[in-house]
Amino acid sequence: MSKQIFLYITFFGLLSFSLLSYWAGLGGERNLLFLNIAYLLAPVFSVLGGLYAVKIYGWRGMTSRPFLFLTLGLLLWMIGEILWVYYDFVIEVTPYPSIADYFYLFAYVPLFLGLFEQVQLSKVRLKRFDPVIVFLFGIIAILMAGLATYFGIFLAYDSASTLMENAVAIGYGLADMVIILCALLVLILAWEFRGGSLMRFYMFIFFGFSMTFIADVGFAVYNEEYLAGGWWIRNTLDSLWIMQYLYFGMAFFAFGLHLKVAQERLIER
Repeated sequence: MSKQIFLYITFFGLLSFSLLSYWAGLGGERNLLFLNIAYLLAPVFSVLGGLYAVKIYGWRGMTSRPFLFLTLGLLLWMIGEILWVYYDFVIEVTPYPSIADYFYLFAYVPLFLGLFEQVQLSKVRLKRFDPVIVFLFGIIAILMAGLATYFGIFLAYDSASTLMENAVAIGYGLADMVIILCALLVLILAWEFRGGSLMRFYMFIFFGFSMTFIADVGFAVYNEEYLAGGWWIRNTLDSLWIMQYLYFGMAFFAFGLHLKVAQERLIER
C-alpha cells in the first residue's frame, strides 16, 4: 500500500469515526468519550501533518518559516482543544471563557504570519491577476467581513456578560477578520501555483479556513445553544471544526509526501 493511499484511508477513517460518533451515537453509553476522542484526534492529525511537512522540507531557512508558523498555529489550536476537553469533559466546568480561548485566539497570529510570509517569498504579483478574479475576491472578502462584523463583533457584545466574556467574544469576531485575510492569501497562492502540487496544498488549506470561518460565525450566532448542549447546533459546529483540522492535516501530509517523492527522484539522478 502506497503512503498516499494510506493517507486517504486515514483521512476518511478519522472523518467517518467523527461523523458516526456525533451523528449516529457510536459507542452507545460511551458515546461522550468517543465524541471527545474524535474531537482531539483531528487537531493531533493536523499538527502531525505540519511537523511531517516541515521535517521533509527542512527546519532551517527562510523558505521553511511559513510552514513553521502554520504548524505553530495548529499546535496552539490543539492545546486549546485539549484544554477545552479537560474543562468540559474531565472536570465538568464551563470552558467558555477560559484559558483555552487564549490559545485559540493567539493561534491566528502565526497562521496569518505564515501565509503572509509565503506570499512575500513567492513574489506574488497582483498585477498579473485577471481583474475579474480580483473583483470576485474582493466581493467575497467584503461579504465575509460583513458577516464577521455583524455576528462576531456587533452582536457579540452583551451588557449582562462580564468584561472577560465580552473581550473573548469580540476577540473571536476580530479573529474571523484574520481568517478572511488568511483565506484570501491562500486563494492568491493557489492561483499563483495553479496546475501544480502546491495548488492542491493551498486549496486544502483554503477549505480548512472556510470550515473555521463558518463554524466560528455559527458559534457567535448560536453561542448559548452550543454551550447549553443543543444537539443539532453542537454536532454541526464540532463537525465543521473537526473537518477544518482534517483538511489542514491532509494538506500538510500530502505536501510532505510530494516533497519526499521529488527528493527521492533527485537522489536517483
